[in-house]
Amino acid sequence: MSSRKKTGRSAHAETTDVSMQLRNLTGIRLQDFIYILTKKKFFSRIDINHAYHHIPIHEKDIEKTAIITPFGYFDFPRMTFGLRNAVQTFQRFLNHTVLQGLDFLFAYIDDIIIASDDIEQHRRHLKALFSRLNTCDITINLSKCAFEKDKIDFLDYEVSTSGISPLEEKVKAIVAYPRPKTIVELRRFLGRLNFYRSHT
Repeated sequence: MSSRKKTGRSAHAETTDVSMQLRNLTGIRLQDFIYILTKKKFFSRIDINHAYHHIPIHEKDIEKTAIITPFGYFDFPRMTFGLRNAVQTFQRFLNHTVLQGLDFLFAYIDDIIIASDDIEQHRRHLKALFSRLNTCDITINLSKCAFEKDKIDFLDYEVSTSGISPLEEKVKAIVAYPRPKTIVELRRFLGRLNFYRSHT
């Protein structure tokens, strides 16, 4: 989203872009962490409710979020989806403020994965996480959470006590994919294959 300042310049043009690479967001490669997860016995997935809305926008920058609708002129006092650098800002907020020091979990934007060696340890981990979320006034979406599982879906993979594998529906989608007829279709198909090439 961009807005036009009184000077006539686009506020979007003056925004500093923040790297989107996963390693910069989380401090670890996703593939590395997924293999760490496979050594654990119990898993929970926590979904943060309206994730971006937990971050207030500086008062002087609220006008930059303005939108015009048939019902009037509106702006956002809290960060919303679609703002440049929203993903990176929220991930850093989680890593360096909310979850700092909790080394038994992995946060990827609004999903938090907890992995533990046994059920007693897992419940201690959950208690520690919920205490931290409560302290930081972070709410969760219970309907999208999963607790104390021996396997869990995470970013198009199934992670379990026996290992890691692509989700069955994703494999079926690749098998049923129509034969590419153009370069664009071929590139799209290869993109799907590349995501799972380490499992072939």
